Amino acid sequence: MSAAAGVLDRDGCVTHWSSGAQELLGYGPVEIIGRPLDDLLTADGTLRHRDGLALHAQVHLCPLQDIDRDCGFLLLTLLP
Repeated sequence: MSAAAGVLDRDGCVTHWSSGAQELLGYGPVEIIGRPLDDLLTADGTLRHRDGLALHAQVHLCPLQDIDRDCGFLLLTLLP
């Protein structure tokens, strides 16, 4: 199983990108940080590799919270 992690801000833009995410999705941090999550999805909401192919992976968005408010999301991707 391959795993990848990234962090999104409240607006859904990538702020952090793991080496596992780079290996799994093909995007280096410089290419993806600051871009919206939508840039990684196909029209039907499937995760897309940098080469354009859809990845049939489990994607989990976990809310991250500051003391009194939501501040972003942890993006976890698992590929069997």
